[in-house]
Amino acid sequence: MNLVIAAAVLIWLLYRQLTERPVKERALLGWIVLAYGLFQVSRFAPSAPVTSWDVVVLLVSALLGWALATFRAFTVRLRRRDGQLTQRGTVVTAVLWVVGLGQHLLSELLMTTPALAQTTLLAYFGLVILVQRGVLLARARAAGHLPARSA
Repeated sequence: MNLVIAAAVLIWLLYRQLTERPVKERALLGWIVLAYGLFQVSRFAPSAPVTSWDVVVLLVSALLGWALATFRAFTVRLRRRDGQLTQRGTVVTAVLWVVGLGQHLLSELLMTTPALAQTTLLAYFGLVILVQRGVLLARARAAGHLPARSA
């Protein structure tokens, strides 16, 4: 079931990434996906022994996802249209989403707990959505498209 939800999320993400849309400074999508993903993980953890090696593999996958999300944020085009800042991903953006998904699912080959990568996939998606969004907003602020954050 997680793979079906993840596939739906990926298709929806790719559609949104490749469609020009306004840049919003506040968005809940990443937080919602992360929260639901962590809920899924909390339900899985008691039913299967997760080893410290599994945790290391998950952390490496998360770090790789973080790096890909950072790079992916630089492949998104920012532009002003009718006085509004818009964003639109490129083919490279889409490829990096698929690569990120693949690297996370392939990390399961290194794990001792079956289905752990699938179970953590939505949490992974939530994390990388938040990272990409944060980098994209920082780019927009650095370019003067958005006001600087106040402390």
